[in-house]
Amino acid sequence: MKKSFFVVLIISLAFVFLSCASKSHLETSEESSFADSTASDSSDNSFRHEKLANHSFLTEKNIGESFAIYGLIVKNGEDFVLIENPKSKSRVSFILTFEEDYLKEKVALKANVTAEISGILVSVESPWRKGLKVVDIK
Repeated sequence: MKKSFFVVLIISLAFVFLSCASKSHLETSEESSFADSTASDSSDNSFRHEKLANHSFLTEKNIGESFAIYGLIVKNGEDFVLIENPKSKSRVSFILTFEEDYLKEKVALKANVTAEISGILVSVESPWRKGLKVVDIK
C-alpha cells in the first residue's frame, strides 16, 4: 500500500513539474517572437524605441531604417563605436558616422559612457558589426 502511494505521488509531482516547465517555456518563446515581430513589422522611417536586448537580427534589408540603440560609446582610433550589450558574448558593435559636427562633439563628450543613440542603419558587415549614421544622442 505504501509503495503504490509513493509511486502515485512521484508520478503526480512529475506531471506538475513538467506542466509548469512547459508553461514558462511557452511564455518566454511568445515574448521573444513578439519582440522580433514588432521589430520587423514596422517599415516606416520613425525611430524604434522597443527595448530590444540585441540588434544582431538586422540585415541588409534594414538599411535605411531608423533605430534607437542603447549601449556603451567607445573611441576606436578616429572612429566612435556604440557597443550594445558590452559585457555579453552577443554584443553588437555599431560604427558611428556623422553628417553634423555637433553630433560628433556630443558623442565625444559621452565617450566611455552608456547612452541611447538614434540613427539610420547604413551598413551591415555581419550580425555583430554594423554602421549607424547618428541623428540624435540622449
